[in-house]
Parts: sequence; structure tokens; C-alpha cells
Amino acid sequence: MGPSLLRNQRGMALLVTMTVLALLVVAVLEFNRRMQSELLGAAGLRHSVQLGHAARSALSAARAVLDGAGEENDHDSLRDDWARPETYEFLGDLFEEGELRVVVSDLSGRLQLNALIGPDGQYNEVQKAMFLRLLTSQRIGLEGEEAEGVLDALKDWLDGDDEVTGFDGAEESFYQGKAEPHGCRNGPLAFVEELLLVRGFSRELLYGSGEREGIARYVTAHGADGRININTAPDGVLLALAGELDDDMVADMIAYRGEEKSDLGSAEWYRNVASLPAELVLPAEVLSVQSVFFEVEVEARLGSAVRRAVALLGRRTDRRTELLSWKIM
Repeated sequence: MGPSLLRNQRGMALLVTMTVLALLVVAVLEFNRRMQSELLGAAGLRHSVQLGHAARSALSAARAVLDGAGEENDHDSLRDDWARPETYEFLGDLFEEGELRVVVSDLSGRLQLNALIGPDGQYNEVQKAMFLRLLTSQRIGLEGEEAEGVLDALKDWLDGDDEVTGFDGAEESFYQGKAEPHGCRNGPLAFVEELLLVRGFSRELLYGSGEREGIARYVTAHGADGRININTAPDGVLLALAGELDDDMVADMIAYRGEEKSDLGSAEWYRNVASLPAELVLPAEVLSVQSVFFEVEVEARLGSAVRRAVALLGRRTDRRTELLSWKIM
């Protein structure tokens, strides 16, 4: 065998060896990538499970606090433990690896969208007046005619007939004629975000834009009796209760109900606020000091992983709560 042939065979062997080595390196790298991916997936799954359990534990804690407040008092207020952020700080000791944030909101302190009309499908005039005051307040900033128009559209969304209310109302034919057609509910709203389907309700009106607030924090789709817990109602809702009220009076009402010495067991406590006119009479048929619906927001963090959950709780006649809905995001 000549030298030239030997060199060719050695070169071929080297080439084969290098090719095999290259294939082995690729295989090892791919194996390593898959192992890392599986490990990360397993860690992610473990974190997801941990966060899910943490969120459920936080919800159980919030329910326990609400039930405790219901046993202690026959009324609900922002002085109760459920409304204080520090109440839930102990959850950090139970979830040492991550962070937990819990916020409980009283939906019964808001204007009830489904109370805008009565059983006959016509406006409840007391409720309509409050909605108009909210929409035309400096917070929201609608003009009078525009506010009337969006309420007419909302009335048509809620009522069961197919008769258009006013010039800006809207029934089935209007919604079917849109670029992306959809039906008209002709019944109670299921959730606040549904307003985005109603004529005149923009994202800016719902969530705010620039210097204007949105109405989302002042309204709720839960409840239809129109009653508002005056002990927990935010400033915009208090202002909507009567045309005689102004921002300074509302600020004094909020300060009064925050004082531990103030008795909030009756909705008539507003008469004890010195700055309010003696002749002021708020609509008794809408005032309450008890709450029926609460929203619990939970945020659980573990490293870079985040799990959020929102629950709707309803308070029964025995003052204990029941879980009405639960969503993990």
C-alpha cells in the first residue's frame, strides 16, 4: 500500500471522527437544552402550583376576616378589619418564599347599574338622578346631553323591549348594524366591562383618560335593589347622592365616618356632620349601612412568576359570606 493511499485513508478516518464528534456535540447540546427546558418547565409548574395554593389561602383568609366582622357588627364600614391592608400582613409569614397582596373592596358602596330601571323597564328616577350627577361631575366630565344619551342607551340595553329611548338610545337593530355586530342584552348586565358593548360607553369613560376619572370604580353590576352602603361609598358616589353636596362636604363625611367615636350603625349619621346643611335630606330608600357584595383581589409573587386572582363574595342573611365566583389569571 503506497504512502498516498495511507494518507487518504487517514484523512478519511479523521473526517469521519470529526463528523461523529460534531454529531455527538450536537446531540449533547440538544439533550442539555431539553433537560434545561424540562427543568424550567417543572420549576414553572411548581411555582404555578405554589402560587395557586397561596392565592386560595389568601382568599380563605379574607373570607375569615369578613365573617369575623359580620359576627361582631350588624353594619359594615371601612373601619372594619377587612378594609385595612395591614390585616393581611400575616400572610407573608405563611408564604415566606414569595409575596402576597390582598385587597378587599365593597361593591355595595357603589351605584348599581342594574338598578337604573325598575321592574316595568322604565327609569328609576332616583337612580337616574344619581347617575346623571356622577356622569356630569368634574371627575367624569360629561355634558348634560351626553350623559342623558349614554343613560338612554344603557336603559335600552337593560330593558326587555325593542323601543329606542330618546335620540341616543340603541336597540337590537343598532348593534346588528355595527361593523362587528352583536346583540342587545335586553336584561341585566353581568359585569361592568360589558358596558363597552353599550352605545356611548368608551374605554375612556369606563377607565378614565388624562385628568378625567373613569366610572368603573363608582359602579357595579352586582345588586339591583339600588341600595348603597353610605359607610363605604367612595367620594364620587357620596357626591352623587344629592345635588346640594359639594366636594368639601363629602370630604367632611369621609372624615366623620373614619373617626372611631362616630356611630355608623344608622345611615342617618350624615346628619351629625357639622358642615352639611341642616335641611339636607338624602334619599332614604337608597341608603344602607350593610354590604352584600365584596370583591377580593389577590396577587401572589414567587420570583418572576406572578399569579392574580379575583373572587366575588356574597354576604348571606346570617352575615357570613359565600363564594359566588373565582377567577385565576
